[in-house]
Amino acid sequence: MRGRRIFISSWVLAVCSALAQVPDYFPLEVGNVWIYRSAVANQQPVTVEVTRSESFGGRLYFLLSEYRAGQYWVRNDGAGRVYRFDEKAAREDLWYDFSLAAGESYPTALPTCCGRAMVASTNASKRVALGIFEKAFHQITYPGVFQVGITEEDFLPYVGLVYRAENTGGPSFRTQDLVYARISGVTVLNASGLGFGVARGKDYARIFLNNNTGAALRLVFRSGQTYDLTIRDADGKVLYRWSDGKAFTLALRGVDLPPGETSWPVPLPDVPGAVTLTAELAVVGLPFTSTIPMQSASSSRP
Repeated sequence: MRGRRIFISSWVLAVCSALAQVPDYFPLEVGNVWIYRSAVANQQPVTVEVTRSESFGGRLYFLLSEYRAGQYWVRNDGAGRVYRFDEKAAREDLWYDFSLAAGESYPTALPTCCGRAMVASTNASKRVALGIFEKAFHQITYPGVFQVGITEEDFLPYVGLVYRAENTGGPSFRTQDLVYARISGVTVLNASGLGFGVARGKDYARIFLNNNTGAALRLVFRSGQTYDLTIRDADGKVLYRWSDGKAFTLALRGVDLPPGETSWPVPLPDVPGAVTLTAELAVVGLPFTSTIPMQSASSSRP
């Protein structure tokens, strides 16, 4: 499979639209691939793929293979709802509605399941195969399911389904955990090859990220804020925070960082009693952070 590869240790996402009111939790494009592994013994990995597109009734649908062990024509309406087109009945059926708030529910025609879906959270935190994600998941549960059917699904913005738990009868169950995805030519997986830090000059700090993967790195930021700097005293009390009093746009935004080093010079105030300086990138998920002594001033370039 060809395409750019992205390795992100704390957060990894695919295509991001900063103007979208509802993040794309179900990205559809020909060539998109998701591979899931199961925690249950002897369960083979499942590969889901968008294989082609076609128009029906003036609407564009994508053929999704091996989703719920079948092939289905589906579309994303751009407002958070995912529909399946039934060719025989010539009608649409709702699968997902990502536009709803936590606590709301809706009828779903998801194959072999589940009658009704409920939005458990729109900012759930979870440890999955790709890493630990804080306040990132749209989490769906199916309250009518008992012995057979899906009990939980977790979707990551611009990546898709990341985790599914399902009862398969009696005490048995199975899970699907995303370990690989290729979305819009971008590869999503968890690996090393990144270095993050901060260096202090005389009156500035230089935040830097070293991308040693040999490929472009896509990060998704929580807002218009890219980084933050915090100065603390010996007791850990915050004496200065760069972002205090500043306003930022609230939309998610994706940024591609090239191979090598990307740096951000930030002016520093003279703060009496300062002991440590902490820098972080304001990405969605677990942020990159680094703390150094304020007495260090080894760097001489902005």
